Amino acid sequence: MKRAISVVPASFYRVAAVVAMATFVPLTPAFAQYTYYYLNLPDPNFLTYHAYDYGTGLAVSNTYPTSPGEADMTISINPSNTDTEIAYLAASPYTFVGGGVGLNSYLAVEVTGTTVAVVGYSQGTTYNFAAATVSSFSSAVVRGELRTDGGVAVYVNNALVLTCSGAGGFGNSVGVGWANYGGYPGSPAFGPPDAIAPNPIPASSIGVSAGATYVDLQWPAATDDPNGTGIAFYQILRNGQLLATTTSLSYSDTTVVPATSYSYTISPYDFFLNYASTTINATTQHVQTNGPFPSTIPDGRRVGVASTGAYWGAGNEEIDVMSGNVNFSAPILTAMQRNSASVAFKLSYNSQNWRQDSGGTWQFGEDSGYGYGWKLMAGSITPVLSNPWTVSYFLFTDATGAQYRLDQNNNNIWTSEQSVYVTFDANADVLYFPDGTHWTFGCTSASTEPDSGVMYPTVMEDTNGNQVFITYQTATGADWSNSSSRISSINDIRGVNIGGGVYQTYAFSYTTFSGDSIPHLTAISNNIGTGEAYTFSYIASSLDSPISPYTAEGNTRLLS
Repeated sequence: MKRAISVVPASFYRVAAVVAMATFVPLTPAFAQYTYYYLNLPDPNFLTYHAYDYGTGLAVSNTYPTSPGEADMTISINPSNTDTEIAYLAASPYTFVGGGVGLNSYLAVEVTGTTVAVVGYSQGTTYNFAAATVSSFSSAVVRGELRTDGGVAVYVNNALVLTCSGAGGFGNSVGVGWANYGGYPGSPAFGPPDAIAPNPIPASSIGVSAGATYVDLQWPAATDDPNGTGIAFYQILRNGQLLATTTSLSYSDTTVVPATSYSYTISPYDFFLNYASTTINATTQHVQTNGPFPSTIPDGRRVGVASTGAYWGAGNEEIDVMSGNVNFSAPILTAMQRNSASVAFKLSYNSQNWRQDSGGTWQFGEDSGYGYGWKLMAGSITPVLSNPWTVSYFLFTDATGAQYRLDQNNNNIWTSEQSVYVTFDANADVLYFPDGTHWTFGCTSASTEPDSGVMYPTVMEDTNGNQVFITYQTATGADWSNSSSRISSINDIRGVNIGGGVYQTYAFSYTTFSGDSIPHLTAISNNIGTGEAYTFSYIASSLDSPISPYTAEGNTRLLS
């Protein structure tokens, strides 16, 4: 069978870049007054036929042609089988073929296993426009948008996963279906095209804060046309080049250099990829050789207990005499190795969660399951990107929260000039310490997590091959383990067989409280009879800026 491949034109390059960083963030869209033609089919006034045709079930409009626009379906496909579920973005009226239903022309979003694809068919020719791989389609909402110019955007749980162009002219009917005797797609929905761009963000409402090594941006939520599909995401360009795609209302560019002027463009996109743009300028400061905020810290803060810092305090509390940051670090767990070496897992808090300057009030704190501002870890690695495809440097964070830039790159082997003698091999995701100990980073927080993209160690190994194993919880909205910073278990040389050949030293328990989107740590127990056992409780609280004006920042939980 002849197959034609569509090429994405230059006008689509900007949006198509999202596919390269395909993160799947559930986002509740602001639908405004967008009205669907039909919701929750089957509807006897819409469907004229629903039957099998050579293993394919179809539900396609014949008597009520609409303007092809949006087609949604809720699906749950087992990645191991060959079931296919289909949303027809455009189709010709059906024709009877051998007593069944056939389509002589259609454009469809097809989901099989872990693949989502945009496929066209006309007069015996199949057109494979675009395809992407998604980790899972368990109870996923697949949303296809057909623009009036023939462009297509496909979302999974409201996260853009692929785009293509040149897909017009396949008909005016819409529908859903299945193949290979798969299940009928749930909750089909069909709506008109949206060709009106969102409203641009007023430049005067964009907050800008520029240090020597960072430019922070924040903006109010954009609004869409009253009849539009709502805001899907924002893109940030620097000097005309795509820098990032985000669903949040702020972005920190920590890949800038001192004493340099930059132009930033912020563009809200709706689900049909209509967008508006606003451009502002920022100039970074000169390098500081002294003062409260040394320029080596990416976002201007000075947190944790750095090896080159000066601190005052007692017990687990340390006050940075240069910045005033208060750090509290309690080594609550110690994983042991056979040569008497150990690794401390610390529960840490840093006080510098807010900043105010000419650009407004900035909030840096987060809650990933341990309470607002708290972390429990041995260390982490964060890749910092200068665009969606290029790593500018890696950030090593120790158990106290102190940060070190690994920005000396030699064939993807990264080191630092900040008096921290670690080496990160980004080819294998392994961090090496001067004593020969090395950590393998097999956990990356998923895009639904507050610390999205941050990597955590899953194996810690000394020079004699002795290992400590760490597992992490599944992230909200994901279906694979080791996708959050929340530790599930730690196993060291003292581990006990808890059944099925699984050895475990420490076990972590979590509870998802009413109104929360992520679970919180409520207990740590162990199987070795030591005193390292804890319970945790939390206070539900509103989150308000501590700096005037005292703006409300939503709700959070405080570790009590």
